[in-house]
Amino acid sequence: MIPGPVEISPTVLAATSVPPPGHTSTRLIEAFGGSIERMRQVWQADAASQPFLLAGSGTLAMEVAAANLVEPGDRALVINTGFFSERMAEILHRAGASVTELAPPLGEAPGTDQVREILRDGPFKALFATHVDTSTGVRIDPEPLCRLAREAGALAVFDGVCAAAGERFEMAAWGADLYFTGSQKALGLPPGLALMVAGERALAARAAGGPRRRRSTSTGTPGSPSIAPTRSASRPTSPPPPPRWSWPSKPGSARSWRRGSPPASPPMPGRRRP
Repeated sequence: MIPGPVEISPTVLAATSVPPPGHTSTRLIEAFGGSIERMRQVWQADAASQPFLLAGSGTLAMEVAAANLVEPGDRALVINTGFFSERMAEILHRAGASVTELAPPLGEAPGTDQVREILRDGPFKALFATHVDTSTGVRIDPEPLCRLAREAGALAVFDGVCAAAGERFEMAAWGADLYFTGSQKALGLPPGLALMVAGERALAARAAGGPRRRRSTSTGTPGSPSIAPTRSASRPTSPPPPPRWSWPSKPGSARSWRRGSPPASPPMPGRRRP
């Protein structure tokens, strides 16, 4: 599959060529509700899950996942299979998480025993993995990662930007907690939408977050946690300097973010998402 945007069908193209409906029109409300239900079908999620459609790119979905599921100081495990796994780790680090990366040899996916061993060194708040990483083409198997995360009491979060609707993903059956993508890939839509489905555990973790999240729910629908990036007034408005990390001494070992030591190898090349 190409990184995208992909060609869109004549039906989709025709739908974008008509005058936009008003945001309170019956036609738009019905179409929006139908889209939410179809997302559950594509994700194979249950009725208790909550789909979200946001104006933005796949990177926005990554930011939303970090901002709503991880508090400063929480531990997060990132399965590093390429450029976009590294981007997820960077986003988590900037959100204040303590990030550990499991980095197999370039072009390979880690074994379940490796993941289980790292999770035993927990507790971890969440496990993050890229279903298919555009930069390397590596595809991981989400099912065992979901199982290992649940056994360790961690959330299972997946970047499906290069995989959703193109690779098999059974959110409810496998017990995944959050799966996100962009509209411009296998879904066959124009760029501009960040799409995600959150399971019950992800919604509960969001609702039980720290003060910065509890304050933000007041701007959303009463009784429903608002999945949106939030920023604490106590945090600096400018981002911290880019972190430096130490690479593992042997392929497949885990590494944790440590400031002050220069990287031993150049950044991984890869195509940036729009």
